[in-house]
Amino acid sequence: ITRIENMAPNVRRFWLAAPEDAEFSFKAGQFVTMDLPIGDKRLQRWRSYSIANAPDGSGQLEFCIVRSSEGAGTRYLFE
Repeated sequence: ITRIENMAPNVRRFWLAAPEDAEFSFKAGQFVTMDLPIGDKRLQRWRSYSIANAPDGSGQLEFCIVRSSEGAGTRYLFE
């Protein structure tokens, strides 16, 4: 994570950088499934988030995430 910005009380923007030695390309509308430390089983930990920025070859990914009061993934990201 290279940057976090609060957009509203329940909305944050997150920027992630792919490792410099990794080739990471994506198309508009794609999403990333993240393995968050929120459960013991893989299916409890996996959360998918849409990429918010346009592909520009920089290796930067931007996510605009809305907090859900019942979401374990957003609870982890916001707390």
